[in-house]
Amino acid sequence: MEKIGNVRSFVKMKRKPIHRKIFHLLLPAVVFFIPVYGRILPPLIFLLFLNWLAEGSYVVTFALLLRDKKRAALFSFSLLYLLYVAGMSWSSNLAYGWFDLEVKLSLLVFPLLFATREPFYLEKAVTRRIFLFFVAGCFASTLILLGHAAIMMAVFHVEKAFYYTQLSWYFHPGYLAMYFTFAIAIAGYGIMEDDSLARRFRVGGVLLVIHLFVVVVLLNSKAGWISLFMVVVIFALGISGLALLLFMLVFPAVRAFRRRELLYLVFLAVFAVNILVESMFENQAGVIYYALFNVILFTTVNQEKLKIKD
Repeated sequence: MEKIGNVRSFVKMKRKPIHRKIFHLLLPAVVFFIPVYGRILPPLIFLLFLNWLAEGSYVVTFALLLRDKKRAALFSFSLLYLLYVAGMSWSSNLAYGWFDLEVKLSLLVFPLLFATREPFYLEKAVTRRIFLFFVAGCFASTLILLGHAAIMMAVFHVEKAFYYTQLSWYFHPGYLAMYFTFAIAIAGYGIMEDDSLARRFRVGGVLLVIHLFVVVVLLNSKAGWISLFMVVVIFALGISGLALLLFMLVFPAVRAFRRRELLYLVFLAVFAVNILVESMFENQAGVIYYALFNVILFTTVNQEKLKIKD
């Protein structure tokens, strides 16, 4: 019996690297097809789940979900899905409810798989490969979109084939704009942070960013444009600059909220919305407006109530 147990342990040890390799192959495949072909994603995710079941690390790591704060925090992302499951008890349309749970199943599967895997952290090389595959998928998606648009315009004389829903005929433009914007951020981050990157790769990365930027503009998604602006702001200001900008908006907003200074809250909210779509600090009109009214309203926060006198 002891020999049989030793053999089983040896087999499990040999299987773990195999399952890990399968995981490292399937995960990049999933992220590649997110912007390319959504219908293949459920089978790939199911294969990830089967590989997780066969590996069996969860037998040990399940107990760690309650003791390991990092694993517990990661698994907590599935609480939203569990809330949807609980909502089935008072749902009047069970057919739609079950369909909705199927659509949202990834909210449970991915936190479960990652929170119970061993090792817990993804290696940097694996993470970089995943990001590269996602960017490659986004680039492939743009080629599909532009190729289809060129055919529709040249052969079928479709107007505005390179614009909005005519361009993204098989995908919602808002989702594609979101994917491409994140790909821009990944490529931009890689160009800025990786000093060892060869010059030809830097040039290629810049051209890729420009290419994706143009496609996002053509998709005409307002959310995509706002996201693009936010990416530009973040990379232009850097982490410290962004943190300072958030401090300039959040800190006075909290004080105004506590003292019920509604006028100040409205000022900050309106300015925050406009700074998402306009370069408010790049021209005199925005700078003077913010700087003057901000200090005027901030001085009223220390008063009990803002009074407007004749």
